[in-house]
Amino acid sequence: MPEIAAIIPAEIEPSIDEEKSILEQVYEVCGDKHLADEVLNKAGIFDAVLFRARYSELSTGQKERFRLALCLAKKPSLMLVDEFAAHLDEITAMRVARKISQLAREAGITLIAVTHRKEIIDTLAPDRILYVGYGGVTEAPVESSRAPS
Repeated sequence: MPEIAAIIPAEIEPSIDEEKSILEQVYEVCGDKHLADEVLNKAGIFDAVLFRARYSELSTGQKERFRLALCLAKKPSLMLVDEFAAHLDEITAMRVARKISQLAREAGITLIAVTHRKEIIDTLAPDRILYVGYGGVTEAPVESSRAPS
């Protein structure tokens, strides 16, 4: 059965151990220290000092990035994230979106991202865009310059 990772606030969220460092928690999910480092970096946590921090010691934006790292560490075939950039400033959100998109493509992960932020949509460079609202679904054209080669 394919591995599925999801972050849907207040519905489905990764399990977080308040007693362990964030590096320990990612390592427990993936079982590889080098991969744990890489996953934290890909999620936008670059500071080795933060790797030793506990979840409660992180800022709101760092917590969001850590939760993404936990999902990525599962090496899922499908990853569903709802408003992963809601607590991130524009530059950080775009950097994390770019890395997640790149990682998903390299690892063959189908990524379904829900967002209301246009800069995130543009940065993710999706294969397909669906607008959902008012009881319907509309597909938007994807610019050929953004589509992966």
